[in-house]
Amino acid sequence: MPNGVKEKNKSESLKTFSSVARDIILIIIVCFIIICPTKFRTTMQNAGIQSIFGIELRQDLEESMQATNEALAEIEVLHDSLSILNEQLNRVINNVTNAQIKKDLKVAQNTIVKSKEKTLEIDSNLRQNLDRQDRILKLLPKKK
Repeated sequence: MPNGVKEKNKSESLKTFSSVARDIILIIIVCFIIICPTKFRTTMQNAGIQSIFGIELRQDLEESMQATNEALAEIEVLHDSLSILNEQLNRVINNVTNAQIKKDLKVAQNTIVKSKEKTLEIDSNLRQNLDRQDRILKLLPKKK
């Protein structure tokens, strides 16, 4: 046999061996998942792996939902604070006689109104995300 053919056969044998070894490892992992899923999950979490095959673990999703709820509460506080600030600024505008100062205050008030609108948009987006998270959580197996 020429040297080039031997190298080609060795290369193909190595590729075949690699594929078989990879397949065996995957089969062992799948069997481990099927036979003892809680041990597998614990082992993965201890190793710092929070996601397997793109599926987030239930605990991470619950933590994310908690963070989303906290963000919703903060957005509500921000919206309320902006409303109070807008009312206070409106009272000041009504008492100011200088036209330039009144104009500048109205520009600031317009910024506050736009910020309030943005908080409503963020609130809506967070609620949509929370709804999606809840639907995904319902698909995951329950904690034992």
